[in-house]
Amino acid sequence: MTLLLIVLGILLIWALGTGSEGNGLWHAVFETVSGRTAGFSISRASLLPLPSIIVMFFLMFVGGSPGSCAGGIKTTSLAIWIARIKANLRNDTNVNMFGYTIAPELVSRARILMAITMIWNVVGVFIMTIIHPDVRLEVLIFE
Repeated sequence: MTLLLIVLGILLIWALGTGSEGNGLWHAVFETVSGRTAGFSISRASLLPLPSIIVMFFLMFVGGSPGSCAGGIKTTSLAIWIARIKANLRNDTNVNMFGYTIAPELVSRARILMAITMIWNVVGVFIMTIIHPDVRLEVLIFE
């Protein structure tokens, strides 16, 4: 999942625009890796095109892997959530990854975590739009 997020993040941000002059590929690499973990940036977020900012939102939402100091829902929760969606689409009662069945308790935890974090973020952004009505939505979400 980490490799997938890094590769997709780099390709998407590079293709959608980095808002910087110079080597856009290295900028995309830095923004992808740092956005998921440390939160550093080598340019102002306001210079990024909106599609790239949306990719960054997603990468920050997922964050790092368990055991890291990165925030987010973690890569394992995302992987289980995606596997659950695949199982539901196949009408399969078991959630499987790499030939292993994921315990229903872990699937339930991942589902609850996704729901809580999405609601938490939406409510937080909503409150921020009330407190700061003059700030653009993408800036509030990025914060």
